[in-house]
Amino acid sequence: MKPKTSKIILAVLILAIVGIGVIYYWQNFRQQDYVQPATTTYTNEKWNFSLEIPEGYFVSDHESFLYVVKKEAPGKESLPEISLNIKQYDITTTNTAPTADLGMEESIIINGISGKKSFGSYSVYPAANACPIYRLHQDGTIYEFSLYECLDSDIFEKVVNSFKITK
Repeated sequence: MKPKTSKIILAVLILAIVGIGVIYYWQNFRQQDYVQPATTTYTNEKWNFSLEIPEGYFVSDHESFLYVVKKEAPGKESLPEISLNIKQYDITTTNTAPTADLGMEESIIINGISGKKSFGSYSVYPAANACPIYRLHQDGTIYEFSLYECLDSDIFEKVVNSFKITK
């Protein structure tokens, strides 16, 4: 072979190896940068807890309560799916229901936090519309999860079971 031809073949071979390396990197590592997580961790520092919020939802945070709301297309109304009321109480108040008539109560533990799960019918809705209500208590604070206006939700149990105390 002529020296000039061998240099060209060597240059082409080096370019091919570099090109294959770039393509491999782009397909196997670069795409991972664009994958969005299935959930986002919401942390409330005032009340010392966190929740996993599914993709496509956001938290509307207020002083002593919050809503988990589905993101809608522009121009459409977004109704909350989950309501979380937070109150400072004595631990014995987990057995009372100032907002609902409770029934079928059971003791639960979620991520080390004890509480009660019951079904209630809020006074503005017919008794047949029983909604699950979770009341968890930790250090004199009660965290009460319920469905917003007793509407069905595919994410309710997942969000409740992701509840964790952060302090």
